[in-house]
Amino acid sequence: MKAVRAGGRDLPSPDIDVPEEGSPGKVEVAVAFDGATLTGAVQPPESAGRGHRVTSAKVALYPQDNQSPYLVRRDVTTDGAGNFTLEGIAPGAYTAFALPAETTLEWDDPDVRQRFSRYGRAVDLAVAPGSRSSW
Repeated sequence: MKAVRAGGRDLPSPDIDVPEEGSPGKVEVAVAFDGATLTGAVQPPESAGRGHRVTSAKVALYPQDNQSPYLVRRDVTTDGAGNFTLEGIAPGAYTAFALPAETTLEWDDPDVRQRFSRYGRAVDLAVAPGSRSSW
């Protein structure tokens, strides 16, 4: 989703408040098809020793601050060799984290991500050259 309009006005976020006995009126949603693909592999830390492999991890992309409110978190689980592919990602700046497949930390909490920021990697996914998007 790229943008939402209600009542002829652009909404600053994808949230729409609807009165209990009302209707949001005419809602227009712009969907962009200029998504990016991110492919990679999660490597074990150097301290794991030689021959250690990542067999299951979760890769999560979180939009960086001051990005469009329409950018959302995306995640994928790696295959048995630590490889992953995420497709159809909205262009923008993200921070990628490789997380244990089973984690007890609340990664959706910005304070947790800040505390572990040294483990994140900045990822800037731009629109492919020559592609166009509009309302």
